[in-house]
Amino acid sequence: MKYTKLHTVVFSLLLLFSGILSAENNLSLQTQILLEQSQKASVMNDSDDPELVHLFLVVSDDFDRSSLDTLNAFIESDFGTTVTLTIPIQQLQSLTQLKNIEYIRVGMPVKPRLNVAVPEIGADYVLQGTGINRPFTGKDVIVGVVDFGLDFTHPTFINNNGRLKISRCWVQSERGGAPQGFSYGREYVGEAQLLAKQYTNRNISHGTHVCGIIAGSGAGIYSGVAPNAEIVFVETGGTDSQIIDAVKYIFQYAESVNKPAVVNLSLGSHSGPHDGTSLVDRGFDHLINQFSPGKIIVGAVGNEGDLKLHIMHHFSSATDTMRSIVRINPKTPDTEVDIWGDANTSIDVAIEVYDLNNNRMIHSTLFGNTSSGYRTERKWTIEGRTIEVKLSSIARFSTNQKPNIEVRIKNPAHDDYGVAILLKGKAGQRVDLWNIGDGYGEEFHELPNTTTTGWVSGTSEGSMGEVGGTGKNTISVGSYITKNNWRDLNGQSHAMAGIIDDISYFSSLGPTVDGRTKPDITAPGSVLVSSVNSFDSNYRPNGTNSQHLTYQQGNHYYAIMQGTSMAAPMVSGAVAMMLEKNDRLTPDEVKSLLKKYSVQDEKTGTINENGSNSWGFGKLNIYDIMRSQEINLIPQISNLRIAYNPATKEVILQTKEEYNGDTIFELPIDRVQFFDITGRKLLDLKEVPDRRIDVSRFRTGIVIVKVFVGKEHAKAKMVIY
Repeated sequence: MKYTKLHTVVFSLLLLFSGILSAENNLSLQTQILLEQSQKASVMNDSDDPELVHLFLVVSDDFDRSSLDTLNAFIESDFGTTVTLTIPIQQLQSLTQLKNIEYIRVGMPVKPRLNVAVPEIGADYVLQGTGINRPFTGKDVIVGVVDFGLDFTHPTFINNNGRLKISRCWVQSERGGAPQGFSYGREYVGEAQLLAKQYTNRNISHGTHVCGIIAGSGAGIYSGVAPNAEIVFVETGGTDSQIIDAVKYIFQYAESVNKPAVVNLSLGSHSGPHDGTSLVDRGFDHLINQFSPGKIIVGAVGNEGDLKLHIMHHFSSATDTMRSIVRINPKTPDTEVDIWGDANTSIDVAIEVYDLNNNRMIHSTLFGNTSSGYRTERKWTIEGRTIEVKLSSIARFSTNQKPNIEVRIKNPAHDDYGVAILLKGKAGQRVDLWNIGDGYGEEFHELPNTTTTGWVSGTSEGSMGEVGGTGKNTISVGSYITKNNWRDLNGQSHAMAGIIDDISYFSSLGPTVDGRTKPDITAPGSVLVSSVNSFDSNYRPNGTNSQHLTYQQGNHYYAIMQGTSMAAPMVSGAVAMMLEKNDRLTPDEVKSLLKKYSVQDEKTGTINENGSNSWGFGKLNIYDIMRSQEINLIPQISNLRIAYNPATKEVILQTKEEYNGDTIFELPIDRVQFFDITGRKLLDLKEVPDRRIDVSRFRTGIVIVKVFVGKEHAKAKMVIY
């Protein structure tokens, strides 16, 4: 699954102060700085009206609250292991000496930043309410995250009232206590259960990092985009069907508490048709339509922009044979290739094995055709190493009527011997192939120095992934660079290749097979600092990723990662802000706003109305979206107009919403039905792309038209003549 490839790298900040902390106390950096200031203040200021500090304490069950009395400290709110405290600044040093305090974090003003990323998209102004009627922080919005590895105990997930921002979690791989309406996994609800659970996966930090980008407090330094959003987390079991279940679980909960929701999917694969018709994308479409407006899915477009993992080939004639060597990752000598043809066609497929040192074919299979559901399994042992190929095909995939071929290759001899896939089809027919690799993609390449025709290499075009990068109702996010260097905890400088403000080299490219622009938008995704799992041994000063650590908050850490996994939660946080202002926005409306107010600059170049398959429609700009008038407009089905044009014998659906003469939103039509006056169904359409319906085959007379938009429908009666 994706994009735990992560392209993990790390970014840093700040000085560490020594000589202040006692061994048994853990302080945030801001507390350390303030503590140093308090030591000066205790010498310089003995006023009867001391400066007060407001902070959080996380304490053990054995903490003696009465010990605060001698410090003139006052507990404002008490939530068990977390309290908010007001204390004179001169007493801060004494506070650090008390027993059973887990950590101390000074309350921070509302101007959070995730390094340079939050200001980059204009979110800092939105959080402060600058130029808007009030601040927007994601309050009363559910942020669902489907991922791996969340640390419930990390202080970044404690809000200003001392409460945990995470309200519930479903661990799909555990047993006992499944959520209502599901038969597997275990649900944890409420602060006590979550803190007792501590984490979902000890040695994975991806989910902790993603959640921190969306909604973390970030020790006042690395604040997420929507820090007051409510987090619902699903530790996925790792299959795409379980991801569908996860999104349903989140939407159901949001509906039950009457709140809008945005779900972040920093996951993916390359198994699927990449045209919006996969079972996953269709599942998302269904969920969007099943629930009330205000339910949005945001996905990472993929981290394979530098891999030639896709082949798109048009056959020039019936004798045209396409050939390509399937590259294998040396660390995982298995790969899978997913192949799709045009709807209602068939493909001939065969396998050949080549001696790469001598550029000659040494083994082959006969061609088989998808129309018969061709399958084969072959093994060749060469110099003691066995190459295995399993091939299976489907004549017509149910959601799109396309032929599909899946090939699994095990090739421990890949350095010396290559497995090639051969395809044939009719003139003009198109085929698409993706080399899935170990989940993160691998490449296709030609056989060098050969006179045989038909050899093709892969391309990075069309490298967007399934799950987050192909859906029609999914907002797919690419990555660009806002920072390319950092300092680790030891003060060592590190740098990444890349030009500030330019596209990230790894950000996957569109278009989809059906020609849609992907990604939809780009956001900062390179060298982003966020929280990491405190139980993950890889992210400790002596861990394998120690150079990525940038800041320590007690026993908790912040580190850099990069990938579209990090860009997607930037957009999810922005969408949470949008939903706080308008809780009935639909995916189409969110996309329209992202498009209209996106930033184009010298790095993006001029992007036309069809978008760019690197940049989408530009860079995320949440500030101008939140200042706009359009975000307050809610398209109503009552504004739908249904007309009949007798000259062309067409029924026309006028679905556009306009503002100042510009088309802002267009109502998404889910279904159109026609009935005669007896109630007999004449026509049932699930797609009306151009909003025009040919009714020339209808008899003259009265017909009834029903147009469905989500759970609502409009009805009209008209005369056909």
